[in-house]
Amino acid sequence: MIIKSLELHNFRQFMDDEDGHGQKIIFSTDPDKKATLLIAKNATGKTTLLQSFSWIFYGEATGIKSIINVDMKNDMLPSEQRKIEGIIVLEHLGRDYVIDRYAMAQKFNVQVRVGESFLKITYTDEDGNSKELLDYDATSLVTEIVPKDLFPYFFFQGENIEAIGQEISSGKSSGNSKFVKAIRGMLGFNWLYNEQTDLKAVIRDYQNEIAANSTDKKTQELQTKINTAVANIEKYTDEKTTLESSLEELKRSKEEVSDEIIKSGDVADKQRETIRLGVAIERAEKDIEAKRKGVFSDFSEYGYRILAQDLIKDTLEFLKENNDDASKGVPGMEARAIRYVLDGYFKEGECFCGQDVNSLSEKCKLRLEQLIKYLPPNNLGESIKSFESTATVRIQGGDEFLKKHRADIETIANAENSVVSDKKRKSEIDEEIKSYPDMAKKKERERKLENDIFHTGKEIARREELIRVNENTKASAEKEKEGYRSKDERVLKLTEYEKQATKVYERIKQFCERKEKEKKEQLQNAINEIFNEVFDVNIMMELDANYNMKLRSNKHSDLIDFQNSTSQDAILAFAFIGGIIKLAREKVVSDAQNKSDDEELANILDVEPYPLVMDAPSSSFDTDRIESFCRVMPNIAEQVIFFIKDTDGNYVKEAIKDIIGKEYTMEKTGQYATEIKEVR
Repeated sequence: MIIKSLELHNFRQFMDDEDGHGQKIIFSTDPDKKATLLIAKNATGKTTLLQSFSWIFYGEATGIKSIINVDMKNDMLPSEQRKIEGIIVLEHLGRDYVIDRYAMAQKFNVQVRVGESFLKITYTDEDGNSKELLDYDATSLVTEIVPKDLFPYFFFQGENIEAIGQEISSGKSSGNSKFVKAIRGMLGFNWLYNEQTDLKAVIRDYQNEIAANSTDKKTQELQTKINTAVANIEKYTDEKTTLESSLEELKRSKEEVSDEIIKSGDVADKQRETIRLGVAIERAEKDIEAKRKGVFSDFSEYGYRILAQDLIKDTLEFLKENNDDASKGVPGMEARAIRYVLDGYFKEGECFCGQDVNSLSEKCKLRLEQLIKYLPPNNLGESIKSFESTATVRIQGGDEFLKKHRADIETIANAENSVVSDKKRKSEIDEEIKSYPDMAKKKERERKLENDIFHTGKEIARREELIRVNENTKASAEKEKEGYRSKDERVLKLTEYEKQATKVYERIKQFCERKEKEKKEQLQNAINEIFNEVFDVNIMMELDANYNMKLRSNKHSDLIDFQNSTSQDAILAFAFIGGIIKLAREKVVSDAQNKSDDEELANILDVEPYPLVMDAPSSSFDTDRIESFCRVMPNIAEQVIFFIKDTDGNYVKEAIKDIIGKEYTMEKTGQYATEIKEVR
């Protein structure tokens, strides 16, 4: 397939001019100047151009909310209609096709709605007559020319190519995945696999009709049994294929995790240690804070004992030296009590006990007068005794508090030193293991993967047993049915048809298996050749049954994991697609002299080469990779179309200068308008 031109009318930022002329790009079709280069700044519409191909082919434009130009939408009058259109002219198998898709936009009050799109294809037949295909016929032809599953592999953005590379190297595809079907389609096998499916349905129909026309009820029962067994075999085979793919992915993941654990050495132990230290540090810091609060609280309540201790000691020493009469004090007695007795009762001539005081001797009266000197406030002896007793207790309490206070401070200091030590150790460990993921989680994942592998293996074995049981049931029922078949003419004819259909089915099946194996080997060689030319590494790629990629070192026989990187994923995808393009230019059977019964099948597997249409293909590469990519890929494809951002334009332009046939640029003429300009 060669793309000759792309023309857009009011599609997104590509508006018609005042005369109703759209914007058009004529692509180079010169085999020696096979490249068309469009260089423009970001946000000018490079990606929109790529998406326009998808809209024209399939009526879909992924990532675009509305295909209508905003300026045109704002200028429309109520009830006015405007046409949005995209036209691709391409050559396919020697014939030119004009693929035209359009949709009408109409304004209802203030809202503009875009209606359903319509597809029309025109071409000229062998007799020179103009032909037009619409609706289903047009859609069928587009699907034949550019199968939708293949589109992302030949019309892609730089971001998408990385995703393709990741899918190829991830090992996630199964025999029934869209990816594998797309690859088989690119290699020209899909329709034969579809034929196998159709033939199986035909064979089943013959078997059902034979059973229905048989006079023996037992034959009908046996056929039902056979049909059930066949359905079960297909079901369990699909489940087994999916499980096998899952098992491969689980094994791959488990190997990756195990390798990381092995490479990490004692990292897991260190990670556990740093977790333990983190918990201990947190707990210790909380304890230290609680102890600090306790010390502050105790000091606030009892700290004065320490501060007053020396003063109290000095006071006691002073009292001891200057308080000889302190022992003469009368405990609990004050001078005013004695004075009350003397001044009151004694003056009245009678003691409070009723005795006549006049009968008291002068000596007794003198003694009472002397006692007054030793009672407060004339004498402080008793108060001093009370102070001395209390002060002694206070001194002892101060000593005990000081001892406890010092012990608490020491405990806090030791705890702080321990935290500092733990933090230092944790920091050292964290520095050692910062480049490793959580090994504890890795080990847990390893155990889970081992368990999943075991159970998936058991499920595969169970499916294999179910397949075997149903195959035995089918074989037994078929053998038994042969003995019950009526010998009438219709049944005999249907039986013969069934045998012929089965023969064709087996022939196509064997042919597909053999030729796909050969083609896969050729594809593998082509991919390795391209990959190693762009990426100077000493590795070899291997394709498994589902086109998943494994890498093998040329120096070692063991499989190695693909080192994920954006650049490597992109180059892997380009190498994969480049290998397919390279093979698409050849027949499935390359040796034309090798004649066989399968020659007619081989001839119809001729595959149409596809162009490469790329938006920002160099976004994932450095300058060296851009040069290698531009040197290799254009030599593989029959046509290359690059939409390049201006910052990479000079690199790409210089790298492919000898094969540039057409060059364009784009400039914004308004907020929602872009103009395409031809440079050469």
